[in-house]
Amino acid sequence: MAKFSSKEQLKKDKVSLIFMATGLLALIIFFAVVFPKDREDRTQFGSSDDRLRQTEERLLSQLKVLEDRLAHLEERDQSFKQMIHRLDGLNASLSSKVAHMEKIVESLQKKVPASGPTRVPDVPRRRTALRYHRVQTGDTLYQISRAYGLTVDELRHMNNLAPEAAIKPGQKLIVK
Repeated sequence: MAKFSSKEQLKKDKVSLIFMATGLLALIIFFAVVFPKDREDRTQFGSSDDRLRQTEERLLSQLKVLEDRLAHLEERDQSFKQMIHRLDGLNASLSSKVAHMEKIVESLQKKVPASGPTRVPDVPRRRTALRYHRVQTGDTLYQISRAYGLTVDELRHMNNLAPEAAIKPGQKLIVK
């Protein structure tokens, strides 16, 4: 084994010193950035903390709103499920009633004779004889209607008289 010369040893020592100096310088820069001595730098970090706190509060309030909405939607979902259950029950009830009605109709159809529908004979309508009143001088629709137990509107309607129409002596009015 050969002994190292003092020059080579010196070179190795210089390289080690350079690495150590570089490492020490990196540590100093790191601590200067992470732990600044100036209060200005600390206020920047403080304002960042404030912004983080505000953002956190905003997110928490939005989360609360979303939770409230979710709770409301869950309530609506539950009420919709209840309505669906009720509608299913009504549907089943109506289906059974329709089936029962169909059975009744079938039994009634069996009872009806096959000859078809029976015709009801026409019953002649009785014609009532019309009664007339001949208007005299001084007669009014009100007096005539009271004499025959009618209202003025009924009397006007029976005789196709407009509300503003006047009656004249000698005119024939239907009163029954």
